[in-house]
Amino acid sequence: MARFLSPEWVADLAAAAGDVEVPADEDVTVQQVVEVDGGEPVRWGLRVTGGRIAVEGGDIADPDVTLTTDVVTATALARGETAVTDVFMAGRLRITGDLRALLRAGGALGALDEALAAVRVRTTWE
Repeated sequence: MARFLSPEWVADLAAAAGDVEVPADEDVTVQQVVEVDGGEPVRWGLRVTGGRIAVEGGDIADPDVTLTTDVVTATALARGETAVTDVFMAGRLRITGDLRALLRAGGALGALDEALAAVRVRTTWE
């Protein structure tokens, strides 16, 4: 069991994502930033290229897009309790960079969500 947002959780997500095949023409690099009350933001990212998804901890060089949210919203998203579009429309998710690149990689991000489902059962949320 890995605690959500811990380095072990990112490694678990990376292992699950490594088994996911996505359309070869989807290509995007996404930086994820979760603002934690009283602490440094937690950062990880993903690269979609060549039909594969790679998840990396920390800052990602030259992301196409950066997604920033608070820990409560990130937890709800990771648990599958809310949709990205809902939190974006509510102003609880900030997106900077090339939104078109993010939209073009929708299939890959949907596949990552499926991989995250397997990680959810191995995650502690406190």
